[in-house]
This record gives sequence, C-alpha cells and structure tokens, in this order.
Amino acid sequence: MIFLFLLLASSWVSPTSLSTERDALEAELELASRDTLRYYLIVDTAQRRVDLKAGGKTLHSAGILSQSLSDSESVVTHRLVQTIRPGSRLPEQGRNRLAGRRLPLDFVGRLIEGPRKVDRLYFHPSFMIGSDRTPRPRGVPYVLLSGQDLKSLSSAVDTTTKAVVITGATP
Repeated sequence: MIFLFLLLASSWVSPTSLSTERDALEAELELASRDTLRYYLIVDTAQRRVDLKAGGKTLHSAGILSQSLSDSESVVTHRLVQTIRPGSRLPEQGRNRLAGRRLPLDFVGRLIEGPRKVDRLYFHPSFMIGSDRTPRPRGVPYVLLSGQDLKSLSSAVDTTTKAVVITGATP
C-alpha cells in the first residue's frame, strides 16, 4: 500500500524545479503582457512540447521528437533571427541552377529548383527548431518536430517572435 502511494506521488512530481517554473512563468508573463496579439513560443523540454501562444492562450501544441540542449541555464528567452523556408533560393546559388552541386550518376528527370524538404527556425542566442528530416546540427542546441507541426509554427512566426526555452535544469 505504501509502495503504491510512493509510486503515485513520484509520478505527480514535476521534473522541473519550482524556481525553474517560476522563472519560466515570469518570462512568459513579460512576453504576454507586452502585446496580447503577438505570438511567442514556449519550448518545454521536460514535457517534450512546444506551444505557440498569444496573450497567455495556447494556440497550437507540438510534440518534440528529438532534442539536444545545453544545461547551462534553466530558462532562456531567444529571439527569432531567420527562417529558411522550402523554395527559398540559397544565397550561394545565384543564377546557377545547380549551385555548384553535382548531379548524381543515376539522375533522371527535369532539372529544376524544387523546394527543399524542411523549414528551419534559427534563434539568437544559438538555438534551432527544425523538422524530423533536418540534419542534426553539431554544436547548436536544437529541438526537432514533425514536419506538419513545424509548418504550422513557421507560418505564424516572424522576426519579432521570441521563444522561452525551459531545459529543466536547476540553476
């Protein structure tokens, strides 16, 4: 009986500390109170979820499939600096259709600049949100979502969007 009670009690304990939760709520309150119509992201790695919010209300939730974050700080606010969308031309591509790439030996079909397969959202300080098809970057903290969830998030964000990343580490 006592074992069952301890098992249930341990499942109710949050994996993040109370000070981390307080810091995350303060960061979210600051973002939500500035402008109730502006979107922001809450990346909670302990619950493996990314929430798109505005004015404190959750508009979309996405599950994190994979993540790699540093545990140096428990709550960090990042600012979106760049979105790379499928179909956007690469700067090094210029007027060259292949952008310096070689065709595979078994190439069959038309030579066109088709859309890339994935979006990527880059934040400052260094942080990336990508899809599960994104190559995993080295040395850059990231979370990976499903392609459909990332499309939903990237259609709503712009360069004024901020993300509160909660790593769950205790300060």
